[in-house]
Amino acid sequence: MSEATDDSMWYPNTPCVLGIDEAGRRPVLGPMVYAAAVCPMSRLTDLRALGANNSKALREEHRDELRRKIQGAAFLRTFETILTGSFLSENMLRKEKYNLNLVSHDAAIGLVQKAMDHGINVAEIYIDTVGNLQHYAAKFRKRFSAVEKVVVAKKADATYPIVGAASIVAKTTRDRRIREWGFPEQRRSADFRPGDANIAVEFVGSTESSYLSDPITKTCIEQNCDVLFGFPTFVRFSWGTAKVILEKNAVRFEW
Repeated sequence: MSEATDDSMWYPNTPCVLGIDEAGRRPVLGPMVYAAAVCPMSRLTDLRALGANNSKALREEHRDELRRKIQGAAFLRTFETILTGSFLSENMLRKEKYNLNLVSHDAAIGLVQKAMDHGINVAEIYIDTVGNLQHYAAKFRKRFSAVEKVVVAKKADATYPIVGAASIVAKTTRDRRIREWGFPEQRRSADFRPGDANIAVEFVGSTESSYLSDPITKTCIEQNCDVLFGFPTFVRFSWGTAKVILEKNAVRFEW
């Protein structure tokens, strides 16, 4: 049986490493994507040879090439969770405290559980840190007490190849989502023209221009702030500077 069709490496008695990373935590535009990559411990040499590393340090075409390699590698499995900008903002503004760190923790925990639900024997977990490192690690150890090793580290995507692979998956998925974003506002109104474009990547100029520190992004957000309805759902309206723009350009009302 060829490697491409051999599922024996994923049997429950095969110990695997799982790495988690995200893309789009800080930008004011688009989704935040969490991804997990899983590899049998017996195939770690093959994983290292793949060359997956910190996605933020790579050019887009190199990331896309690595994504294709990851998808074609029989010794790797990946899982994703996509959190839209409106989901993030709505949860961060709800009455009960549910900040971005808690959202991130729950997304990561959900990915581990998803892998386990697929029958994968997760023996080791490696995660790029969010918030307090020790608290994050303790949270995972408590939830997944049967896992032999949990490592939460800064810049884990540049240190552990399994996290690097997850980083590539998360970043390329977010970039694709931005390029292919369809504005629901445009389907409802012929007058809605985000940045005189039909797709989100043109709304901001490029997939890298998603921060309010970028003048292009800030200008586009200001130009697409409706006085009554505010921002399109592509914008994370709870982000600080976005709130300032909204308060400045939109009509104030009380519930």
